[in-house]
Amino acid sequence: MAVEFALILPFLLVLLGGAVSWGHVVAREVTLIQIARDAALAGARTPETDDPEAVARARAEEGLRAAGFDVASSAITIRRVAMACGAGLESRVETRQDALLNVVSLPDHLSAATAARLDDQ
Repeated sequence: MAVEFALILPFLLVLLGGAVSWGHVVAREVTLIQIARDAALAGARTPETDDPEAVARARAEEGLRAAGFDVASSAITIRRVAMACGAGLESRVETRQDALLNVVSLPDHLSAATAARLDDQ
């Protein structure tokens, strides 16, 4: 019994490590999606006189810092887009992904993008 367990244990540990690593990546990706969403909404609700793009960029940087992402190695793109319902603001956030455990192959970067309709001012 102990020999069988000793033979199976490494495979179980690799499986467990892979599940933990993928869970970490998914959690960080969900956080990144929320950061992009918050940035687009903050910019969309800002009056034209207060520069919506700058407000959205500041919100994205604030969210990245709060979530523990490295802002210096992240790319934030804020731009105006045409939407079916009017003008909108698109927020795209990309960042490097460091592996929690080097057990399985994981993506080396994460990205999220979303758009919000600009409020009529």
